[in-house]
Amino acid sequence: METFSSVNALLDENETLDFFFLQLRSKISSYVKRWNSFLDNLSISINNIHLVLNREFILGEHLSPFLTEEDIETLHEKVKEKSAFPSNDPFIYISRSPENGVPTGAAIPFVQ
Repeated sequence: METFSSVNALLDENETLDFFFLQLRSKISSYVKRWNSFLDNLSISINNIHLVLNREFILGEHLSPFLTEEDIETLHEKVKEKSAFPSNDPFIYISRSPENGVPTGAAIPFVQ
């Protein structure tokens, strides 16, 4: 999944997320196409994990500051298209704590 669904898979060499999303939000067609391809790959990864674990997903770390609700809606639709058990219930969210998302998320089961 790292090969197709990570920030490294999204960005070209020496490209930053700031630059990529500036181009994307400016509707530069090559960036829109690359973003849609990335979301397709990410939706496959999320669908596969969701089928096994049936858990909510929180997209955090590097991507979350750049994501919009429209991005999440598009991702939900792409996952729904691929799912053997499609649902209209949302289960993909944007992290509200991008700088500490992974350690905090990993600690939640122990805190509970």
